[in-house]
Amino acid sequence: TTVISAGSRRGVVNVDTLSRSFDGGDRVDINLLKEKTLIPYDTGYLKVLARGVINKPLTVYADDFSLQAVKMIALTGGEAVRARTVSPKDKEK
Repeated sequence: TTVISAGSRRGVVNVDTLSRSFDGGDRVDINLLKEKTLIPYDTGYLKVLARGVINKPLTVYADDFSLQAVKMIALTGGEAVRARTVSPKDKEK
């Protein structure tokens, strides 16, 4: 899976932030996190970590996940999807 998003910074988000910021059943990716200002706009690589608690099923697309974050997302009925973030200009190639 590929997600198109510009940026060069590495970003991190924790499962508690996802749980607090999205509704059950939502699809979450780097662009939505930028729209909600949960990560900097110049983020081009996203990793999800397991701090806190997630209490709803989300489908989360990210470049990387900690093993514990994958387990936590799966236990709610959600899905952790490994996605490669590419910039719009790289997609054209």
